[in-house]
Amino acid sequence: SLERIYANDSLEDPSSALKSLDHYVRTGLNQDRPDAESDDGCDAAILKIDRRLQRIEYAGAKLDLFHVSHSVLQRHSSKRISLGYKDGLDPSQLPKTTLIHYQSGDLFAIVTDGLTDQVGGTDPSVRPVSFGYRRLERVLLECHDKTAEEVAAALQHQFKQWQGSHQRRD
Repeated sequence: SLERIYANDSLEDPSSALKSLDHYVRTGLNQDRPDAESDDGCDAAILKIDRRLQRIEYAGAKLDLFHVSHSVLQRHSSKRISLGYKDGLDPSQLPKTTLIHYQSGDLFAIVTDGLTDQVGGTDPSVRPVSFGYRRLERVLLECHDKTAEEVAAALQHQFKQWQGSHQRRD
């Protein structure tokens, strides 16, 4: 669907692309019909990167964008909506495109709730809690000057340590 969206209009802004993606998911799963049995969807984020101007256009549906620049973390929030479900999106719910300027060496990350919602903990006497956004942000700040591979490895390591023997949720 994304290939189709950008084949039709390579200049489409991320917000419009998410609206189109919502339509394609709904029609692709036949959820646009009154007799639809399926009611599925997805979360998504779209970034349009202009390296020459060092800027990013971002829009998200339940997927936030984390940006670390000079040891300062900024969380660009997404709309709390999912794409593709039977009901469709109300135009007032559509994500807005955010323009973000960046510098060489800045770190960007997008994670699903499969990371943040995973329960774990090291103390068996304490009820398990989710990995959460604070732990994620702490790892991103600690790794702000690392390569993408090193950031991914650090996140995986922290995640596995946190998960411990708890069953994977997502």
